[in-house]
Amino acid sequence: MRLMQSQRKREHDALRASMARFLAMLDASTGVDHISLLRERMLFSQTFSTHLLNEHNDLHKLANAGQSALLRERDTIILKLREDYSTHIRQWTPPLITSDPSGYRSAVLALQRRLLDIMEWEERILPIFAIGFVN
Repeated sequence: MRLMQSQRKREHDALRASMARFLAMLDASTGVDHISLLRERMLFSQTFSTHLLNEHNDLHKLANAGQSALLRERDTIILKLREDYSTHIRQWTPPLITSDPSGYRSAVLALQRRLLDIMEWEERILPIFAIGFVN
């Protein structure tokens, strides 16, 4: 199902673009614009949630095709990332971001790197990203 593969890849690309925009906002010479950061964070969160639902539905179809162990591994990795992302959001309030911008940037980069690594792994390993995958 090439359409499914390209749609999930486009979702990964949208997440990558959102992360790049967020980082650019952090690095802006005009200082941190908390309203723009919040908007981008909300857009990222919506895109991420939609992607996870779509990907889960696609992968669930594979569970009966002998891919259960791989899917459990992926689910465990994603669950831990989501928990850490939720903790990050609760921890990094606008006053804390303002008082420790370099700490915030480091925390953002660490989460982004993890997600980028996960997406690269998914694109390399998961059957729904394989060229010519047929459902």
